[in-house]
Amino acid sequence: MSTELEWIIANQIVLAINVITLHIALHRRYSLRFSVGMFVLLDLVLIVLIRFAGLTSVLLRGVVGFAFLPLVIWLFRELLFQKVFAVFLVLQLTVGISWLAGDFVGLFEQHGAMPAFRLLTVVLFMAVYCFFLFKFGRGFLSKLFEHGRQAEWSLYSLGAVFSYAAMYFFDIKFSGIEHALLL
Repeated sequence: MSTELEWIIANQIVLAINVITLHIALHRRYSLRFSVGMFVLLDLVLIVLIRFAGLTSVLLRGVVGFAFLPLVIWLFRELLFQKVFAVFLVLQLTVGISWLAGDFVGLFEQHGAMPAFRLLTVVLFMAVYCFFLFKFGRGFLSKLFEHGRQAEWSLYSLGAVFSYAAMYFFDIKFSGIEHALLL
């Protein structure tokens, strides 16, 4: 399995987890089928742009996170900055978990870990994340979103956007554990 194909598959897993997380944490304006369909459509457009334009840089991967923001703003009911905060918090969580899975696989690299093992590790780490998400996620974010006004949420979202951007645009290399501590 090529590294590019592995990256695309891992990104699809992360995207699916992000969509699930947002649908658990936020209140939809439209049906679940319509909302998920819009995410899939945007994802397909982005895959075509990335694949056929040959754009696979780390910078582009960071920009892709911003591409879903207008869709989330349109599809969900919360305050604008609550949605911005949720998007970038979720992106950081899933990217951090992916990096943590990568660090775990790195322990086995000297023994020749196969791409399938790397992908399986990401899936297992994301499954653990989903377990905790289903168990505690909606309650936690519902309580969090009960408090504060738009002005306060603008500050919270600014922090979430900045830390996400720092991961990609400033080329800061965090290990999975460092990323977890940053969050």
